[in-house]
Amino acid sequence: MLPKTVPEGAFDDYLEQAMLAGTSERGSDWVEQVTLKIPEGWVGDRFTSKSGQELVEVKIPNADRNDKSPWPSFVTDPKRLHKNKFGTGLWMKLPKNAHTTLKRRERVGADPSGKGIYEDRMSSVPNTELKSMADAARRSSQLDSRPAERHAQQENNPADRHVQQVSEIAAAQQEDLPDFLREPARTR
Repeated sequence: MLPKTVPEGAFDDYLEQAMLAGTSERGSDWVEQVTLKIPEGWVGDRFTSKSGQELVEVKIPNADRNDKSPWPSFVTDPKRLHKNKFGTGLWMKLPKNAHTTLKRRERVGADPSGKGIYEDRMSSVPNTELKSMADAARRSSQLDSRPAERHAQQENNPADRHVQQVSEIAAAQQEDLPDFLREPARTR
C-alpha cells in the first residue's frame, strides 16, 4: 500500500513496490487494478514539478450539480493517461488496493473585506472510491449535457439539413403524382 504522502519524483518507485507487493493466483507480481475513465475536459495543462518531473492535474467534478465547492484534483504523470479507442476520452489504471492523494480547496474564513480565504486540504482516498467518484461525475455530466449536445449537433450538421430537404422535396413530389404511381408505404 502506498504511504499517505509520497515524496515528489518518487511516485513511480512507490507504485512499482505496491504492484510487486500484490499477490493472487495469477502470480506474485500481478496486482488487481481499477480503470479510471476520464473525459479530456477534466485534464489540465502539463507542468513541471520542482524536481523536474512532468506532471498533469486531473480534476473530478462534483457529482451533485448543485454543489458549487471547488472540484477535488490529483496529480499524475501524463504518460499514465491513454486515449480510448474511440478518441473521445482518456483512461488510466491504478492499483486497486492503493490510495491516491486528493487535493480540494476549502473556504476556511473571510478577511475583513469579506473576501474568502481558501486553504488546500489533502486527503488519501482508496482508488476504488476514486473510481466511483469519477464514474458518478461522468454519469452526472452525461445526463445533463448529452441531449443538448445532440440537439445542437443535429441543427448544425449540414448533411442532416440536406437529407431533411431532400425528404421534403420527395414528399412534395409524391403528393403531385396520381395514386397508381406513388411509392407504396414501406414496412419494416
